[in-house]
Amino acid sequence: MSPDDAIRLCAKTLQNIERWLDKAAAHAKAKSFDVDVLAQARLAPDQFAFVRQVQAACDQAKFLAAYLGGKPAPSHPDTEQTFAELRQRIQKCLGFLASVQPKELAGAGERRVAPAWLGGKWLRGDDYLAHVALPNFFFHATTAYAILRHNGVGLGKMDYLGSMPTRGSCRSAPRAPLDSFPRRPGAARARVVLGRSSRVDRGATVPATSPCSRALPCTPRTPC
Repeated sequence: MSPDDAIRLCAKTLQNIERWLDKAAAHAKAKSFDVDVLAQARLAPDQFAFVRQVQAACDQAKFLAAYLGGKPAPSHPDTEQTFAELRQRIQKCLGFLASVQPKELAGAGERRVAPAWLGGKWLRGDDYLAHVALPNFFFHATTAYAILRHNGVGLGKMDYLGSMPTRGSCRSAPRAPLDSFPRRPGAARARVVLGRSSRVDRGATVPATSPCSRALPCTPRTPC
């Protein structure tokens, strides 16, 4: 994943978190309690509360963009206590991410990244992205999701994933006959029903990709 793609993915996930806040507010209203009670919710006694999880996700995204973009990270003191303040924190982070231009990320993979907590050691930019920034960002985003879900907020996988860059219509794309795909000698023929998920006989060979025009490949187990 390129640094620019990583920054855009973090920005998308922070926008998803904003929508989780909306659902949490609706849940609190339906159950007649103050939504800000959830700001201090946690899954374990020694775990960061929800508010700190969101702050940490913002920080990981901010430092990712700053280190790889070769610019100083803005200071965002962790003073938020309410959902309204968390929304402001997310917006400040999104504003900084948007300020980092693709041209500033040229050569980011070779940059030396030396956070103070490394004690004088450093990482290449590409190693920092893959081993520190993205894993930490999604650790805190996932934990924030889990805290809200644990407390009854009606979130699902698509709330976590958000929108997808699908392309065209799978059903309108041309499909090659099953017999046109090569099969191993003695392999059973796969039973495929268009528009429905279907079981594949043991040993059947199916293509890695299909003529589908959308971004994600279709498989016999996944309906288009």
